[in-house]
Amino acid sequence: MHSGNKCDLRKERAVKPTEAALLAARNNMTYMETNAVDDTNVEMAYITLTSIIIREYMNKHSKAQKSDSSTEQKILQQGASSSSVNCTNVS
Repeated sequence: MHSGNKCDLRKERAVKPTEAALLAARNNMTYMETNAVDDTNVEMAYITLTSIIIREYMNKHSKAQKSDSSTEQKILQQGASSSSVNCTNVS
């Protein structure tokens, strides 16, 4: 996951959101902008990262045994019901 912080400081950007999203896409990563000051996408970033970790873990270990994806589904459902996104969020 690639996260751009301080999305509220648009005029002070060193990297444009499109450049960051392109970098993330080239490296098969999720891109999301966050802002801890007003809590923009902070919870969503943690939920997304946790979901990616769970998915990778389950994929890695699914050959040895079949796993239940209910934990991942619960995390994804929580993310879908969280507050609206104010800055760029590219998956």
